[in-house]
Formats: sequence, C-alpha cells, structure tokens
Amino acid sequence: MLKTRDNTFTFNEEENVYMGHLSIWNKETEVHFWGVINRDYEKNFEKKLNWLEENRLSIIDKFIEEDDVFNSINQMIVGKELEISNQKILDKITEEDFKNSFYIKLVNFEFLENSITIDLYMGTEPDYLMGHFVNIKITNDFNIELHYTYILPSLINQAIQRNLKKPWKKKIKYLFSLMLGNIKINLVEV
Repeated sequence: MLKTRDNTFTFNEEENVYMGHLSIWNKETEVHFWGVINRDYEKNFEKKLNWLEENRLSIIDKFIEEDDVFNSINQMIVGKELEISNQKILDKITEEDFKNSFYIKLVNFEFLENSITIDLYMGTEPDYLMGHFVNIKITNDFNIELHYTYILPSLINQAIQRNLKKPWKKKIKYLFSLMLGNIKINLVEV
C-alpha cells in the first residue's frame, strides 16, 4: 500500500501496479504507479504531481502545436459534420474553450531507480475528440512528448498492459500514416 496526499493506493497483483485516484486538473483521475518505489517516492512524486498541475497549458499547447486537431474540429463545425452526444455543434470553438475542455482520464507514474516518467491519457469535455484520448509522455527532466494521438478508450487498457511490460521507449518507428477526412491515423511500432 502506498499513501500520498491522504490517498491510499492499493497494489493490484494481477497488473503488478499500485492503483488509486487523485484530483488532477480539478477532476478525479485514475492513477497507477509501478517500478522501483523507494523511501523517497513521496517527495519525488509530489514534485512531479505539482509540475503536472502547474504545466497543464504547456502540455495541452504541445499537443495543439504538433497536431492540427483544433483547426480540424472547427472545419468540421463549419461543415456541420461535428456531432457530440447526438447533437450537432454549429458554433466554432475558441482555442481557450478547447484548452479548457481537456482533462486527464488516466495517468501512469513509472518509478525508475533515480527518475519518474509520466504517461498520461487526455480527453475533452465536451467530447471534441469524439471518444478518443491523446497519449502524452513526460520524461524525468519534464520533456513533453506527444506519443500517440487519438487512442480509442478500449485501447487504453491495452496500452497500460504494454507499458507495464516494456521499458520507456524514446524512439517511435512510423510504419505508415493514413488520412481519413480530417483524421490522421498513424500505425507505429514502439
């Protein structure tokens, strides 16, 4: 059992991970810990968690900078093609509204011997990403990397399992990219 910020994280033997919930970006978020968790974990984890809270916009800006989804969403609205919860969206969204819509669905903290890496899955409310999530990796030295874009919710559990079994990967080999309308799909090997 781990404890931080008055929350208890229980060990899931099947997945070999500590699991619990924390409020991150003003929303209840599922949190997983794994790796080499030593006596100083709480201090190191608190530093990472504070950085995550303070750099919300930097993380979202990195996604917007590397992906044209904001413009694509507004193009879909203009073309009357965007529907959220069975309701057509008719008014373009502002960048501020788009940024304010992001939340973290799940965050993984991997404790290595002298570092902690962060793997988070972001969604939006309203669901501008149409049921998908964005995967962001944050290195120990706070380098923000867009790892995968548009992950279906059903793939989050598969990604968790894969990440539990593989060490942190820095290189992604793109096998091919495909454009479907305004949506870009990347098939990658990690």
